[in-house]
Amino acid sequence: MRHSTRLKVLNNSTTKCFNRLRNEANFAIGLRGDRQVEVAMCRIALDSLNTWNNFCRSYFLCGSIGSRRISGPTMTCNITGQTMEQSIEEAIIAVRPSGTLRRVAAGGKWSRKEEPKWYVDHSFRRVCQAAGFSNLADIENSFSAGYGVFIYLPVFRNYYAHRNEETLRKVQSIAPHYGIPATRRPSLILLTPPIHRPQPLILEWLDELTFTADYLCH
Repeated sequence: MRHSTRLKVLNNSTTKCFNRLRNEANFAIGLRGDRQVEVAMCRIALDSLNTWNNFCRSYFLCGSIGSRRISGPTMTCNITGQTMEQSIEEAIIAVRPSGTLRRVAAGGKWSRKEEPKWYVDHSFRRVCQAAGFSNLADIENSFSAGYGVFIYLPVFRNYYAHRNEETLRKVQSIAPHYGIPATRRPSLILLTPPIHRPQPLILEWLDELTFTADYLCH
């Protein structure tokens, strides 16, 4: 997923990724073997968060080069004209000013680990605010719906990446928020529809990510 001078390009590629993940999730619903379900849902959870993380990073870079929104206006900010590396540097400084010392110690190069956690909504909003994005009000509004995916998907990601009793308890504690029994396995929690909702939780979350990306790009 790369940044572009038109947010429509970024939005289309992001939507394509989320649609693929939706198809994989729908396929996983029909799987019978526990191991098959675990493998499928692990991949879907990790890819979902990675896709969102890449979208946010690319969106920031789009803003830094003055990309055109789908609705017509061009994004402006106070870091336009910088290289991609310089723009990322501004983002790093916004979330961790002490990173400047590590950069000097490393010979002037940033470590990818020093980049913001783009998928964390308050980190993303912070770097956009620091860069002076002209559509900052829309960026803030895009997260005002209170979608649970931004809080809970990273918890599932951590479970699949580091399976232990602690991460298991954390994901199972999420289930009651959606009217789902906490005794279910994490993968089955994702494949269970929340109370009064017609589709599994993972599909709800993919919709929330898709809607937010679409709003940001418009």
